Amino acid sequence: MSNYFSSETSECLKRENDNVLKCLVKKSGSHDENPPLTTIPTLRKQNVSINDRERIIENTLEGYSMSAIASMYRINYQTANSIVRRYLKTGLVFVDKRGGDRRSKLILEIKKSLQAYVDLECTKTLYDTIDRALREFHYTLKRVTLVPERRNTLSTIELRTNYANSFRDLEGDNDDKNFVFLDEVGFAAVTRPSRGHNMIGESAYLSVTPARSRNISVVAAMNKYRRIYHKIH
Repeated sequence: MSNYFSSETSECLKRENDNVLKCLVKKSGSHDENPPLTTIPTLRKQNVSINDRERIIENTLEGYSMSAIASMYRINYQTANSIVRRYLKTGLVFVDKRGGDRRSKLILEIKKSLQAYVDLECTKTLYDTIDRALREFHYTLKRVTLVPERRNTLSTIELRTNYANSFRDLEGDNDDKNFVFLDEVGFAAVTRPSRGHNMIGESAYLSVTPARSRNISVVAAMNKYRRIYHKIH
């Protein structure tokens, strides 16, 4: 073990990871060597590339210990262990991007327009320019008021009408009794008194516990003439 940390090994560690692996195998002569992690300085920023992750998985499958692998790639023991555990659990080598939805809010046409504008005049400040343009359109920054989506708009009613009329064409070649419509609806039922008596000019107060509601689902199947099946649960 004394020859393991010779000057030759220190020179090998400065090369690529593949050469480091060959050097360690030559010096150790066994896959079970566990060199102390303090002998090789580790990188502070534990960003492991995809290629190194694949090599770590390969070395693990070949029988190398986790301590030896951490020393080979100059990473923490926990980092190497998490890469292997993730692979054994999901079969994935790469790491998903952190955070939520990273899709752009700008469509391709807007991006091309911005690029053309910057290419034409690169010294303009887009923030101030866009703000002045919006003010010319009489737009100002306001607090957003949430409005429920309208479900019975004229366009929605027209789509429903066209969908219903499409069945008239099918009735020419098929028995309309065979057209079965299946749907499900869910709602919450809350039973609580909403009216009470009290003296004139005074409100009626009732001390109650937190509201307890019951979720009810209704499933029904029917054709043009009758209800075929329904269930409430």
